[in-house]
Amino acid sequence: MAHKTIPLKHIYPKDRLAMGVLAKSGACSRETFHKLNISDNRIKSYKQANLIREVYVPDKHGTSGKTYYELTPTKGQSFCRSECNIERFISNGHAIEHNAAVADAVSNLSKSEIASCISERDIREEFLSERLQELYNQQEKDEYEELLESIQNHSLSMPDIIYKSDVSGTFEAIEIVTDSYGKAEIINKLESCEKMGIPAKLGMPFVCLGARLFGNLKLSGEGAEKAVKNTKVPILLVHGEDDDFVPFEMGKRIYEANPEMITFEAFPNAAHGISFIVDTERYEKLYYSLQEKYGT
Repeated sequence: MAHKTIPLKHIYPKDRLAMGVLAKSGACSRETFHKLNISDNRIKSYKQANLIREVYVPDKHGTSGKTYYELTPTKGQSFCRSECNIERFISNGHAIEHNAAVADAVSNLSKSEIASCISERDIREEFLSERLQELYNQQEKDEYEELLESIQNHSLSMPDIIYKSDVSGTFEAIEIVTDSYGKAEIINKLESCEKMGIPAKLGMPFVCLGARLFGNLKLSGEGAEKAVKNTKVPILLVHGEDDDFVPFEMGKRIYEANPEMITFEAFPNAAHGISFIVDTERYEKLYYSLQEKYGT
């Protein structure tokens, strides 16, 4: 027996924001809804209005899983068109596992960062035109022409999501990496982001990409300690002491798994991902000294 559809009696700005984020990411976790001030009762109302539907995603072992939400192709997308002025959607044809991974990454952002998200389908229209104008105004002729040529040749490889960081004030990127990524795809992804003015060294969670490309390490499916234990590739491990996302003690354990090949450096007063910003001079010295030591 079909469930009765109960339309929303009132539509609030937070509803438009939540549905807009869902349209851009393809899936949304309960945690992300809560960050956007969407209660469990409101989630239930969305379901009763047939705006969203639940999707269960099992873990890689198939022993447990997690529930996510995606827009319904009729009422959900219609709501986004009329209330959020959104016309392009992340297709449900995308693997739900991929969309769920994007949703998990988005859930780690702050409310303002979530609100600033731009999907891969909207980067070309909403972001690249501003980037081109910025380069033109700054008279960066070479960078302008290189980016323009890449756009015209359709050679840019867009990340899944970009968002404006609360810390740096600049756009950063989220890219979900799968084992199907080849070396050429990884390089193109990194180069495309640099052309768009989103330096990988500052703002992009491309640890898995770098590990795969330069160290032949597949971090997915195994712990970092296990992944580095037998590597013969020198690693510079930088960790902020005030990191509240990846515990500082975890960095120590990774170092202890292979101290011969890992150089571990702690950065005081640095939160997650901003050691370079906190002490750029020291960071660059560490990088170049390691490069000189190993002749790479």
